[in-house]
This record gives sequence, C-alpha cells and structure tokens, in this order.
Amino acid sequence: GGVVHWGAPGAPMLDGDRALVINRTTVTGNFFDVLGARPLLGRLLKPNDEMPGAAPVLVISYGTWRKDFGGDPQIVGRRLREPYTNQHYEIVGVAPPGLDYPAGVEVWMPNWQPADQLSVIAVARLRAGTSVRAAQAEFFGIMSRSYPARNFAGVHAQTFTQAVVGDVRPAAARRDGQGSDPRGHRPDRDRRRARLRDRVHRRGDPRALDG
Repeated sequence: GGVVHWGAPGAPMLDGDRALVINRTTVTGNFFDVLGARPLLGRLLKPNDEMPGAAPVLVISYGTWRKDFGGDPQIVGRRLREPYTNQHYEIVGVAPPGLDYPAGVEVWMPNWQPADQLSVIAVARLRAGTSVRAAQAEFFGIMSRSYPARNFAGVHAQTFTQAVVGDVRPAAARRDGQGSDPRGHRPDRDRRRARLRDRVHRRGDPRALDG
C-alpha cells in the first residue's frame, strides 16, 4: 500500500519571482502505483524518489497545471522553490484529470518520514476475499511491528469511495415533493397513470394498463 499524510494544507512556493500558495501533501513513492494512476505528462512519483539522496521532485495536479501554469505542455522540468528552506523541486509530471486525493491536493511530494506523533492515511488494494475489518487488523499489526517504540492509538479502515465521497445515500424525496416517499409511492408516476387511465376510459380503448 501507499501512505499519504493527512490532508493537503496550503503552503507558499515560488515559480521564479511569482509566488503561489499550493495545497500539497507528501506521499510514499508507490502511492500512485497503488491507485493505478497514469501521468498526463511526464511521470508520477516512484519508490526511488523517497530514497536518501534522491533529487527533490514533485507532481502537480491537472487542475493546478491548468490554473497556475496555463496548461503549459513544457511544464515537466520546471523548478519550484520553497521559500522557507530555499529547496528547489523539479516538476516531473502532471497527474491525470480527476485525481483529487487527498481532497484539494495540488502537489504531491515524496520523502514521507514518520514523526513521533502523526496521523497518516494508508491506501491499499484488498486481496480478493479480504474484508475491510481484516485489512484494518493487518495494518495495525504491520505498524506495531515496524515501529515498536511507538504507542499506536488505533486504525480506522474504510473503502476508498467512502474516504473520498463520504457516506452519501440517495435522497428519499426531492424538495419539490415529486420523489418517492418512504412507503414506495411515487406521486408523479401515479398522477401520470391516472391521467392515462382517464383517457383510456373516455376513448373506450380496451387495452389493459401495465401495472
């Protein structure tokens, strides 16, 4: 699986003399592979990018590429500077449209390093027949064995759809009152059928109505 820090907070970066505030997150090098993502331009992050001594690189989102860089087809290779550390990062790729995880992210950076206290999100593919609860227990065991000196509070597991979309259920009725009620009645459909039945009776049409 891949790991991503919680959220994507805004931080300043410089494109030459131009100041930008970019929502960025740091991830493990296999993050995009786990998602099965393919770059629009250039390449995405890879495990070697988080190795000690690796060149600082980053991947920008499709939306940021269009909004902040005008959809420049030559964007790969441009360098952005972090003003606080004076560190330069090379843009190695543009993510595909629609990839927005964590929500609002505009830049993905490698070199995730555990801290004494942190909250992270692990993204993984479930093996066929494996439940979310089993994956939760397995991940907790992996983290506990990998970092025995830390006291882990726990793990909460959910599907990727739940993490991105949330707990969304179909509405029972539209605001205009034309939807279904809890008993399964559909007033709009019932009115149409009543009008059709009235026309049939007036015309003497012998055809039966399909319930």
